[in-house]
Amino acid sequence: ANLKRRLRELTAAGESEREETKKLQEEVAKMRGRNASLEEELANLKNFIQTAVPGAAPVRVSRQELRPLTAQDVAELRASRQLPRSAQGMRSAPDEKESRPG
Repeated sequence: ANLKRRLRELTAAGESEREETKKLQEEVAKMRGRNASLEEELANLKNFIQTAVPGAAPVRVSRQELRPLTAQDVAELRASRQLPRSAQGMRSAPDEKESRPG
């Protein structure tokens, strides 16, 4: 009787482990499929950037070189971009209104 009970317990444990293994294998298969699609999307994006954006080059920045941007940094970046005159005029007009005392 003890052996039969022990056999049933082990059989039940084996079944539950098989089911768990099957679920995990299905999850791994889904993750691999998603990973493959993400890798393909990344490759497409890299290809697009390299071909569509003239002068684009990979940039490597260490974590130590990263720092938060200050308002002055943002202003310098905006100034360094050479915007068309019409876009610069449109952007500077609201700034002038805000800076006037009134």
